[in-house]
Amino acid sequence: MRYLAYVSYDGSNYRGFARTPQAISIEETIEDALEKLTSLKIKITAAGRTDAKVHAVAQALHFDVGFVVKTTSFLSGINKILPLDIRFNSLQLVSDNFHARFNVKSKEYHYTISLTPPSVFHSRYVSYYPLVNPELLIQASQDFLGTHDFYAFTPTPPAGKPTIKTIYRLEVKRENNYLILIFEGNGFLKYSIRNMVGTLIDIANGKKEPSIIKTLLASKTRQHASKTAAPQGLCLFRVNY
Repeated sequence: MRYLAYVSYDGSNYRGFARTPQAISIEETIEDALEKLTSLKIKITAAGRTDAKVHAVAQALHFDVGFVVKTTSFLSGINKILPLDIRFNSLQLVSDNFHARFNVKSKEYHYTISLTPPSVFHSRYVSYYPLVNPELLIQASQDFLGTHDFYAFTPTPPAGKPTIKTIYRLEVKRENNYLILIFEGNGFLKYSIRNMVGTLIDIANGKKEPSIIKTLLASKTRQHASKTAAPQGLCLFRVNY
């Protein structure tokens, strides 16, 4: 039987979602907790892999077990085992053909910029950039909308996989001293959102012209790319099926 779970986590203390021999990962932590709960080795498959120090409000993942799971007791049990910075929010039975990654229609990420130095209580969840002209960032961001080849916005293009992606929505909200950039698309390359944000920050600070976005998209080269924005401001907010 296959189950779909939505999980939230604070990525600050992890090397990223994917299991790695170098450091503790969210994937390893969840699979270890599942084994403690069920006495079975259960492999999870996530909608995507977030990077080190990146967070999630609703990461989606599926796993298979050979018995019917009682949702309420399962959620209570797994959350007692997991560290407090990882939480299972929901669980539902799905078709055996369902796939947490391949069935994704779109993903929504939020990137939060603090325009003033953040407090100690917020510093894990925002990235501090004292932008000279936030309005320039907002205007330039619209050049990312639509279908483009994002090769220039990833340092590690996936071998044999397409780098053409579609961004359905890129909204920028101003909330007091914060800018929240909302990206929704059919998929994102490794570091691509943080590289897009880095470019927008350089535009807002007058280091690059707004036209650089179209130039980079057309050139498919990182020769004139900006520095990758810090990870802690990025959060996987929603996965849509």
